[in-house]
Amino acid sequence: MGEEEFKGENTRQFYRINYPDAVRPRLRTEKGSFLIKSLSEHGAELIIEDHRLVEPKEAIYGDVTFHDGATSFVEGKVLRSLGDSFILHFTVGVPLKTIVNEQRYLMDQYRHVDTE
Repeated sequence: MGEEEFKGENTRQFYRINYPDAVRPRLRTEKGSFLIKSLSEHGAELIIEDHRLVEPKEAIYGDVTFHDGATSFVEGKVLRSLGDSFILHFTVGVPLKTIVNEQRYLMDQYRHVDTE
C-alpha cells in the first residue's frame, strides 16, 4: 500500500512484543512468579503456571527479568483474567528504551522464523 493510499491515522500509542516460548521474560513478585506472554510499556499478558487465581483490580508489583539479565521494576493492577493468563495494566511500566532493546533482540534472534 502506497503512502498516498493511507487515509487513517496511526492510533498505535505503544509497542507490544509477543514473546516466543523460549525467551519469555519473567515477572517475580511477592505473590509468585509469572512468565510474560506479551509486553508493552503500559501492560503485559502474564501466564499463570500454578493455577493461582488473580482477581480484577488486584495490585501486583515486582521485577521483570529479561534475556540479558537486565531487570525493570513494574507495578500495576489486574484488568482481567483470561483463564491461563491475565492482563496487568501498569501504573509503573517498562521504559520504552527497554521495549525497543527487546524488540531488536527478538528481531535479530528470530529473523529466520516465518510468522505466517
